[in-house]
Amino acid sequence: MSYKHFDFDKGADILGDEQMYKMMLNRYKDEFKSKVTVINDAWSKKDTKTLRTNAHSLKGSSGYVAATELFRICENIQKAIDKNDDASLPKLMTEFATIAVEAGKELEAIFK
Repeated sequence: MSYKHFDFDKGADILGDEQMYKMMLNRYKDEFKSKVTVINDAWSKKDTKTLRTNAHSLKGSSGYVAATELFRICENIQKAIDKNDDASLPKLMTEFATIAVEAGKELEAIFK
């Protein structure tokens, strides 16, 4: 299977096989929805502590399920906050929103 945001081959390699990958991806789906909501809420409130904590958490689980773009954007958000680079956050959060919407649609399609 080919998806823009989820690499089934890499995920199967990480977790042993495609069946295990799909099981973990199904668990990730619920966490993903929750974390995206918290991240977006934290951004709207300019709560960088909550934003960083949840971007870090989503980064880790995204790496585990081979969601490379989500991993990358969460890592960049985390780094920007760590460096007090507030000027880059609006662009990063716009990119995060786009990737999150696309990835969410893919997750829905995978488990349809």
